This record gives sequence, structure tokens and C-alpha cells, in this order.
Amino acid sequence: MKWLANCLLALALPVFAQTVAPAVDSEPVAERNVAGTIDLIEGDVRVFDSDKKRRSAVRGDKIYEGESIVTGKDGEVHLTMEDSGFIGVRPDTRMRFTRYQARGEATDTSVIGLLKGAVRSVTGWIGKYNASNYQIRTPTATIGVRGTDHETLVIQPGQGDGEAGTYDKVNIGGTTLQTKNGKVDVEPNRAGFVPLGPGARPQLLAQVPQFFKPTRHEAVFQGKHEAIHKVIEQHREEKRKVWQERAAKQQTLKKDNRGPDQEKPKDFGKKQDKPQAAGADPGRETREAERLKRVQERKKAAADRKREKEEQRKANKEKRQKSKEARKPGEHQ
Repeated sequence: MKWLANCLLALALPVFAQTVAPAVDSEPVAERNVAGTIDLIEGDVRVFDSDKKRRSAVRGDKIYEGESIVTGKDGEVHLTMEDSGFIGVRPDTRMRFTRYQARGEATDTSVIGLLKGAVRSVTGWIGKYNASNYQIRTPTATIGVRGTDHETLVIQPGQGDGEAGTYDKVNIGGTTLQTKNGKVDVEPNRAGFVPLGPGARPQLLAQVPQFFKPTRHEAVFQGKHEAIHKVIEQHREEKRKVWQERAAKQQTLKKDNRGPDQEKPKDFGKKQDKPQAAGADPGRETREAERLKRVQERKKAAADRKREKEEQRKANKEKRQKSKEARKPGEHQ
């Protein structure tokens, strides 16, 4: 039981415990990765943000990487995922989107932590194109997929529904239950199981356990796998283009050393005509030009008068000098 307590604590800590990260003043706040959008929310449902603070959630709201969902006995949530997949969070469940990125890239990732209860997942393009990056982690196993509609269930000791451990039922595609002691592949209409205990090995069950029961909204999943896989390639390409455009824009802004609100206009660098302010006097520029012209004329006239006075002064000086010389004795005999 000490081993079980450690497993549950290890899984629960990232889901519900608070983590303090050092603040970095010089780094901008990174854009949060959207995991999915709420399509349905009913009954007792609690959503916790990445800081482990409870927040309100309604249909149409986004759920982000790092956030957790807790449902009560009558709670249920359906999410359309960013990779076009679909997830149903069953009643009496505790789960977290530990890591999630869907940008149409090779690095796209979906890691879900499931501590208790059940989720049904119809995988999108991550499960199809990045299957090695798709995982559901429970206290006893890690579950991988191959383009799948499957349901994972975690029963805790004393819960009473069945033997404690991790169960996975496959509807379409396939999954792999893995521990450090081995792995087992689960095919459609089969279920796998990993019991509690440090030496437990994954196993295939002879039949699907009866406690895999449909919820009141199970009809939503009918045909969902086929519908999703008709469009995921198109949606993946559209998402890739969106993120490529964002990256190019950010790179341009970084090179220009300008913030998002200071982006250069398309015609930056071209000579612009000054826009005329509302209510401006249309003759103002003409009058201003005439005023400057008059100022220049006055300056020129003043310079001319100064030059004339200087010339007159020099002439008078020469005249006085000649008169003085004329009065010298013996000069005119």
C-alpha cells in the first residue's frame, strides 16, 4: 500500500498541487496552448487552472494545457480538441491535460493524467500522425494509441466497482498498455487491465467488464471517429498555416524591434502626404508661405540698407582724407 500511496501522490501532485516557478521579468508571458473547447458541461463539474485555482467554465470556453477537470457523481464534460479529436470526461473523474500542443507539427503532443474515473477519447491528428506523443497516464500504466476510439478507466482501492487498477477498452483502432514490467496490445471490442502492485503486468481480459457503462450522452460518440478522420488532415494543414503565419509575424516584429502594437504599415518607408486634420484651415499653408516670404524680403532690405550705409561711410571717409591732403602747404603752387 505504500507503493500505491506513492503512485497516487506522484500523479496527483501535477494535477492538484501548487507549483511555484521563478519569475523572469525579462521574458514575455508565453501564449497558452489550447487543449480543447467545451461542447457540453453538465452537473457537478469543477475546472482548475494551471495555478490550481478553481475557475468558472461554460459551454464554448477553452480548456488550456495544464488545467484540470474534476467531475462529481452527476458531472460530465465533452471537449472538441484542438487536433480535431473528441473527449468525454465521465462522472466521478479527476483528470488533467498535463501537456498539450496541436499546431500541425511533428512536435504536437497530448499527455493526459487520469487519477480517478474515466475518459472516452476519439483521437485526432496527434493520435494519427504523432502517435508516439499521445499518452494517457494513470497510477499504474501508460496508454498509447493507434488512431483510436477508446475508453480508459481508473478504479481506486475500496471503490467497489471492480478490482483496483487501470482498464482500457477499445472501440476502434488499438491501444497499448505499458508498465516497466511489460506491455499488451488491445484490439477493438477487447479490454486490457493493469492491477495495482509494484510487480503488476498488463493483461488482456477475457471479456469487457460490465462496469464500462454508457452515459446519458453516449449517442454523441456514434459515428464520431469516422467524421473526425474525414477532416483531420485538412484541419491539421489549416492549423499549421495559422501557426506558421504567427511565427513569421513574430519574427518580423522581433527583427524590427517593435512590439505587436507598433507593427510597421505595409507602405512603411514611402513618402506620405500629411493627412489634413478635421476642421483645418485650407488657406493656412498659403498664408504661412507668404509670411515667410515677407520675412525674407525684410531681411534682404535690411541687409541692403546696411550695405549702403557702409558704402556711404567709406565714401565720406575718402572725401575727408582728400580734403585734408588738399590743405597741405606747397601742394598747389
